[in-house]
Amino acid sequence: MRAGSPNAYVDDVNLTELPPRTRAVVTGIDLAAAAARGAGSDLALRYRELGLRAGAAIEVTHVAAFGGRVIALGADRFALDRTTCRRIQVEVRPGVPA
Repeated sequence: MRAGSPNAYVDDVNLTELPPRTRAVVTGIDLAAAAARGAGSDLALRYRELGLRAGAAIEVTHVAAFGGRVIALGADRFALDRTTCRRIQVEVRPGVPA
């Protein structure tokens, strides 16, 4: 649990660590490696277009091949590869609607 947090939530983890049927809130997206290759702004734009930003409530619906995840974000479903999932930091929140 996060020290000083009024809520009993799990510390931030990346999306690859979550099993199916886990609800979470996005706390951040690490674009440092992508930015070093010159792709950071393109990825940031793409994630915003999908609605993946800090504060977004998501639910992992499936574990995809090779470690990726299928997530629910509102009424939408997205398949994300493992590299993308590693960039997305989340906080598990069981009661949050996705």
